[in-house]
Amino acid sequence: MKVLVFGGTGFVGHSLVPLLRQHQHDVTALTRASPPRLATSGARLLRGDLLSPSVLGRRCRSLISLAAPRIFGKRLGTRRFAKLKAEMTTIYAHAIELARRRCCPIIITGGTAFKTSGHEVADETWSLVRVRAAHVGEEIDPLADRTVRVGTPKVVWMLPGQIYGPSGMFMMMYRMAKKGRSAIIGEGSNCIPRVHVDDCAAAYAAALDHIGNLATGERFIVADDVPCTQQQFAERLAELCHAPKPKSAPTFILKLILDNLLVETDHELPREQRQGQARAREWSPRYPGFREGLQTTVKAIERGEVIT
Repeated sequence: MKVLVFGGTGFVGHSLVPLLRQHQHDVTALTRASPPRLATSGARLLRGDLLSPSVLGRRCRSLISLAAPRIFGKRLGTRRFAKLKAEMTTIYAHAIELARRRCCPIIITGGTAFKTSGHEVADETWSLVRVRAAHVGEEIDPLADRTVRVGTPKVVWMLPGQIYGPSGMFMMMYRMAKKGRSAIIGEGSNCIPRVHVDDCAAAYAAALDHIGNLATGERFIVADDVPCTQQQFAERLAELCHAPKPKSAPTFILKLILDNLLVETDHELPREQRQGQARAREWSPRYPGFREGLQTTVKAIERGEVIT
């Protein structure tokens, strides 16, 4: 199948594009650069800007949108937030419009933006609740909902948990852990769904393989099998880095993070379930829990296998 990938040179894209080629798909990744790994994968690298209307002239039989502007790393002031929100909305509007023009299905990315309380377990039927930095994508939700109501193009939502691997924001966590400077935000008891980047890519590939049998508007949580608190994840990472156990961040550090990064630190973040979507796409993670996935990731980083 001919598939166009928005964000094919990003964190998940680096794992997904070669995997799609292994599945015998004819892959084109829209990119501003030519990463060596993708240049040798057999995929076409198409120079272009995701924010440009010119992408609407591209030909494809299916489309996967992973693209998003870089949110973290700088303070999310009002002006920058508005700019990022506009960029995010434009990227997805262009992707959905291209799928409509080409009468082809589109797989979009939503994330596990759920809010639970106590021992509740969220599933794919729950409504997304965007808080703090997640508000940057809030206009995508009604855009996708309107498209589903119209009935064309077919829209399939992928809802990954926190993705980790030898790249992206995880590298900052790794470096902090190696220096013994990692800290737990709040009590650390909030349970965050997580998935290794290779498993996340495999879920997208499986969704594409089954796209003809999926209904428009169908949503799939992408997370491993093991509930994982923030404290458990941080302590396992410190253990693999031969570093001291992380301590809780002081109140003033927590306030600094909230003020400058707009990070959500609610202690009742979700516990997710995957059973329904795993059956639908015949997908199960290679790393069933964060302990195995973190060990593989740290070893890859130590071997110098960092995705750039």
